Amino acid sequence: MEIFTPEFWRNYIKERKSEFKTNRVANKNLWDEAAHFYKDFEKESSYSDIKKLPIKFLQEKNVLHSNMSVADIACGPGTHALDLAQHCREVFALDISEDMINNLKEKISKNSIQNITVSCKDFFKEDFKNKFDLVFVSMSPILNELETIDKLLDISRRYIFLIFWAGKRENTIFNNCYKAIFKKDFKWDILDITAIFNYLYSLGYSPSIFYKNMKWYSNFDFESVYNHIVWHMKFYKDELSEDEKEKIKDILRNSEKSETNVRIGYLFLDKEEYSE
Repeated sequence: MEIFTPEFWRNYIKERKSEFKTNRVANKNLWDEAAHFYKDFEKESSYSDIKKLPIKFLQEKNVLHSNMSVADIACGPGTHALDLAQHCREVFALDISEDMINNLKEKISKNSIQNITVSCKDFFKEDFKNKFDLVFVSMSPILNELETIDKLLDISRRYIFLIFWAGKRENTIFNNCYKAIFKKDFKWDILDITAIFNYLYSLGYSPSIFYKNMKWYSNFDFESVYNHIVWHMKFYKDELSEDEKEKIKDILRNSEKSETNVRIGYLFLDKEEYSE
């Protein structure tokens, strides 16, 4: 099968993914749990690195304007929605987590923002009635499905901006914990944004893509790092036993810092630009 066909990339994704399942991605309870430590994440420099680039890029492309409608899908606690709202007529912010949405509502109220509409729903089940000038998704595992890309194309009137993993997420502590629990090395099988680029290209679009290599550091607070790793493991196993949790604690006791090497991809699509 030729690699420049949509069918090739759909089959590629089915064959590639083995551990990271869609039913775990759309788990409301997992994201409610994550909402409680997002405030700590917002204090990290990595948060700032991801947050500041999209607005600058979209402004340079002359995409943002005061009459634009934007959908921020899997918006979390409003990481980008608050910034987008400063440049657009309206922002529709959707997330499956009620706790994430409540965090965003608090920020909207605190800052007296009038042009953000929030919705606590499952993206995969949502029947969108309207299209948006720009559809925005940042670092959400809903991008692990090409069906997501099809749906984003459908609800976008013209532009799409995606931020997602680009084939690299290396954290020694997490890898050691994963191996201790599953008795095998961690395999990165989450959909790569480059595959999304290739899929869009195979559909006849001409997206732009660029990458940033980053090193994320986390202040090594034992309890917060432990809670985050246990939460992360739930994407691969429903619940950890007390013995497995103790193994994680043992690994952390012998670790000095939490450091993650990542590559992030930024993808921009103007649906009116087509590949030849």
